[in-house]
Amino acid sequence: MTFLNLPAPDWAALVGGDESAEAWLAARGRKLAKAAESVPTIFITARELEAAGALFRCTPEVLTRFPHAARFYLDLLALSPKTLDKITGQVGEYEFSVKPETIANNLGCGRTVNSHDIRAFARFVNDQIAAVLPVDSRTFDVAVGTVLIVHGARVQGSVQNEAGNDAVLLLKTLLVAAMSERGHSVEVSRDFEKWEDVESARARGIEALSLPHLRFGEWLTCEFTPGGNRPDIRIAIDGVLVASGEIKGRKDLANLWESWMPQIAGHFRTWTMEAPDAPRLFFGTIVTKEMISGHTEGGTQHAGLKTLKSSGLLSAAYNLSLIASGDSSGTAEFTALVDQLSDLISDRASSGSKA
Repeated sequence: MTFLNLPAPDWAALVGGDESAEAWLAARGRKLAKAAESVPTIFITARELEAAGALFRCTPEVLTRFPHAARFYLDLLALSPKTLDKITGQVGEYEFSVKPETIANNLGCGRTVNSHDIRAFARFVNDQIAAVLPVDSRTFDVAVGTVLIVHGARVQGSVQNEAGNDAVLLLKTLLVAAMSERGHSVEVSRDFEKWEDVESARARGIEALSLPHLRFGEWLTCEFTPGGNRPDIRIAIDGVLVASGEIKGRKDLANLWESWMPQIAGHFRTWTMEAPDAPRLFFGTIVTKEMISGHTEGGTQHAGLKTLKSSGLLSAAYNLSLIASGDSSGTAEFTALVDQLSDLISDRASSGSKA
C-alpha cells in the first residue's frame, strides 16, 4: 500500500545549493582545527618512542607507557580500520578479543585493555613492520611523515563525514520546524524505547537533534541510522515504512559519477526490491544540472536523477539548501511532503489511540 502521493520533481527549481566559498572555508577550518589538535600529539609520541628505542619496535610496556603509541603504529603501517578489516584473516592468528582499531582507541582514551590483547597487538605490529617497512626507510623523518600522511587522509574523511552529518542535522531541523508549525508534538529517542519531548531534552543539556530517532504526533517516526545499505532516513507511521531516503551533504562533486551517484542508484534499487510501495527520496545540499540530466560536460551519459525517476527508482528529490534559505520554488515540494506526512499522523490518530 502506498501512503504518499508525491508530486514529480520540479527539476529547474531543484538546481542550486551550497557551493559557496563559505562552505569550503568551513571545511578548511575543520581540517585546521583537527590538525592543531592532533599533530602535536603525533610529534610528542614519535619523540617518546624514538627516545625509548621503540620507533620501529613495539612492546607491551611501550603500549601501556605511551597511550598514543598504538595509534602511531597503526598509522605508521597505513592500517586504517577498513584495511584492518580486509586482513582479518591474518589478524585472526593473533587471537585478539577485540579489533586492533578498538585496542588503539581504548589505549588512547586511557581505558583498560587486557594484557593478552596488548601482547597480541605488539606481536602483530612487529610482524607488520618486519614485513612491509624496509630497514633503510626506518628513520624518524619517514616515520613521522608517514603517520602525518595517513592521519591527514583520516582527517579528510572525517571532515567529509561531518559535512554529511550537517545535512542530516539540517533535514532534522527542517522537519521539526515544519511539524511544530502543524501542531504536532516532537520527541527524540536513542533507541525507540524511551521518548522525550525535544524541548525537555534540550533543557537537560542534551543535543536533542543529535539523537538518531524523531517522533512526531506520537505516530510518525523518522530513523536516522545509516550504514551499509540502510537508508539515511526511514519514515514510518505506527511502525509501517512509508518512505526511505538518501541524504547527501557532500559539496565536492569531484567523484560524483565514480562514487556517490552510483551509490545512490544502487541503494534505490535495493530499497525498491525490499519495499516497493514506500517512496524513495533524495535530499541533497547541492543539486546541479549535471546531476539531474546525467550528461557531463565531456559528453558522457550517466544515470542522473531524471533517469532514476523515469525508471521508478526515485520518487522525489529535495534541495535542503534551498529549503533552508526559504527559496519559494525550492520549498513547494518539501511542503507537499510534510503536509502529507502531517495528514498521515492526523488520520492515524483519529483511527484509534495507542495501546
